[in-house]
Amino acid sequence: MSGGAIRGAAITGIGIVSAAGESPEAHLAALRARRGPVPDSETHPPFAFHAAADVDLERRVPKRSDRRQMEHWQLLGVTAAGDALEAAGLLGDVEAMARVELHVAADGGGRDPEADAAVIGALAGMADWGPELNARLQRELKPSSMLAQLPNMLGGNIAIVHGLGGGSRTFMGEETGGMQALAAALARIEAGQSAGLLVGGAYNVAPPDRILALAIGGLLHEGPVVPVFDAGRRGIVPGAMSAFLMLEPAAAAAARGAPVLARLSGLVSSWTGPGGGSDLGPLAAALAGLAAGAAVPLAISAASGMPARSQAELAAIRAACPAAEIVALGDLAGHGMDASFPAAVALAALAVAAGDAPRVLVSGGAHWRGEAAALVEAAA
Repeated sequence: MSGGAIRGAAITGIGIVSAAGESPEAHLAALRARRGPVPDSETHPPFAFHAAADVDLERRVPKRSDRRQMEHWQLLGVTAAGDALEAAGLLGDVEAMARVELHVAADGGGRDPEADAAVIGALAGMADWGPELNARLQRELKPSSMLAQLPNMLGGNIAIVHGLGGGSRTFMGEETGGMQALAAALARIEAGQSAGLLVGGAYNVAPPDRILALAIGGLLHEGPVVPVFDAGRRGIVPGAMSAFLMLEPAAAAAARGAPVLARLSGLVSSWTGPGGGSDLGPLAAALAGLAAGAAVPLAISAASGMPARSQAELAAIRAACPAAEIVALGDLAGHGMDASFPAAVALAALAVAAGDAPRVLVSGGAHWRGEAAALVEAAA
């Protein structure tokens, strides 16, 4: 992990959609209650997941033709992005929106459930299934479902529906995509390279192929759901969600008279590479550095629930701010992969804006590689 001089960015708008609701107010209520809705454990037993709350999709995507060409995860993303822009006082301001840049984190590939089922059926009971798997993947894999088309599609839909005219970048890598999208956005603002940047991610776990992919990887918690940091937690309880934040230089927000909800005063991230394991020493150092010098009463974690890394993250948070109450995003709305770290930062900003805490430490250890830490404070 690498740090540097921290100047920060003003958070002027937040949009967030998850199982906890479709508004910042609903998420602040869940954060204050320290609990979210009961996950669905009946649709895909023995696994549980959090479906997104019912969302008025026409509110942000009024054209039926636009809604029909988007999948649900994209509709969640466009909705959250529109909410963040409206909260920042930008939606509808053609001149201002022409300058807003966009960073989007989302999945980088798609699945064909019928092909997956056929492959699994053919391999069932085979002792030496490797050659057959390779042969079937060569015959049935669809290259058009790969590369970066999905995050690019989400970015395009946000820009078209809401009228953004600035440059855009897309980020992949599950949790690390959301971490890097935020880190790059803050770096651009601190370097004076952007006057305003909308950043966030979207993820939907409800389709069966998503549960299947996570289950095949051995990543899902099985049986009755226990809290993220409980000793009995054995994996991810995924959740559909989208979160977007509008970041601006403080001077730019002041120039247009925009209220500042909170300040993202520091963000440090790293990529540990495949097989990152439970060594979160760099995250512990980053958390300690961000928490130094001022009391931190609240910490919000985007930990996945994978036991070794989540327990290591918990220890790192406790070491950095021993007096802080620790809340796991996963206990409020599940683990949102690409959207999880932006959602945790959004929750921190909501707590700061409401006066619940003067500063909040945010942490996120990906389920197998990458980590990030951020500090959200009250605006000066």
